Amino acid sequence: MGFLRTIQGKVVVVICVVIAVLLSVVIIQKYRLKPLKQTEMIMGTLVEITVIPANEKAIRQAFEALKKVDALMSTYKEDSEISILNREGKAQVSEETLEVIEDAIKFSNLTDGAFDITCRPLINLWKKAKKEEKVPTEEEIEEAISLVGYQRIILEGNQIRLEKEGMQIDLGGIAKGYAVDKAIEALKKNSIKRALVNAGGDLYGLGTDPQGEKW
Repeated sequence: MGFLRTIQGKVVVVICVVIAVLLSVVIIQKYRLKPLKQTEMIMGTLVEITVIPANEKAIRQAFEALKKVDALMSTYKEDSEISILNREGKAQVSEETLEVIEDAIKFSNLTDGAFDITCRPLINLWKKAKKEEKVPTEEEIEEAISLVGYQRIILEGNQIRLEKEGMQIDLGGIAKGYAVDKAIEALKKNSIKRALVNAGGDLYGLGTDPQGEKW
């Protein structure tokens, strides 16, 4: 009987150890897969990034990628490449800005001009009209339209030139999506396989959400 009690006692101890190990594995795995979510205001909108598992470095680099695009292409920052181009009619730009402008021109060709980044004069006109609470005159509208035309964006290597004085471009319809792609690239470089980047509705879901479902 004493021998059996000894055996039973050892079995109980082994079972307890196994259960403890399994619980530890489950807890550690759950902690490792805990998502990390951070939000910042970039490009005039709230940008939310979620990564699984939590990785501070990856999220920081993703936000840095977004901020870099904003610094290059914002029309609200006086020292951005786009602001310089709009102000001076020409500018030496980075590979990133050149890539976005080239893509924008491709989309303009595909849509027969329905998408046109040289629409900035019209945007400015209607913003002014809203502020002054009056509709622009036909002459003002015609003048603004005369400054629109993606065909008059001249690419000379990394130098961009606007053919007509007064022309301006606005990358608001394409830059945010490009920035989201750059954020995802930064996450992938940090071996992140599950993430969601939401820049005011411009979304990119990578892998699955915390419940293992599609984002």
